[in-house]
Amino acid sequence: DIGGTLYIPKGTYLLTQSFELPRGLSLLGDFNTPTADNKKVEGTILALDPLPSSEGNDKATIGMHSGTNINGFTVWYPSQTLQNGKVIEYPYAIQNIHNGASVVENINLVNVYNGIDHGSVTNQNQSMLNIYGTPLHKGGFISDANEIGRNEAINFSPEYWLNSGLKNVPDQKTLKNYLKEYAIGFHIGN
Repeated sequence: DIGGTLYIPKGTYLLTQSFELPRGLSLLGDFNTPTADNKKVEGTILALDPLPSSEGNDKATIGMHSGTNINGFTVWYPSQTLQNGKVIEYPYAIQNIHNGASVVENINLVNVYNGIDHGSVTNQNQSMLNIYGTPLHKGGFISDANEIGRNEAINFSPEYWLNSGLKNVPDQKTLKNYLKEYAIGFHIGN
């Protein structure tokens, strides 16, 4: 248990390996809330480039223990392109890996395959607040909560990736057709 806050200032940070937030730690970035008029990504950007699931990777990039908080980040996969209508399948970007309360807030999941997992372990009071993005498979997974969590202001739309200003943005028709066929905003239950 270390507690405290680790602040990561505005910039783009490439992550190729998984890491776990120690119990009680808050990870804080600079976040510009996307609006109807401006969805351009700015602030603290976590550019995730882990091994895909097809290469045996099943570990979330960011693991959260009890009492952790991640607040104020854009999560972006620079290698995700949706070429030929196909995506790279990645494990969850953020996952609660310990039985206990955790909070994910002010996060833009630009082009995640799987976004936030609050359901693989029994959770106490997990929360997701002010979540944006274009999840390509599952935006979130909630299950086995033994207390009522708080999940609000969840905003998923193709527009968050299309208007992000980041590289490898697919054309609008290809993305929308893919999302209609395969995307799930939230998976609630087993």
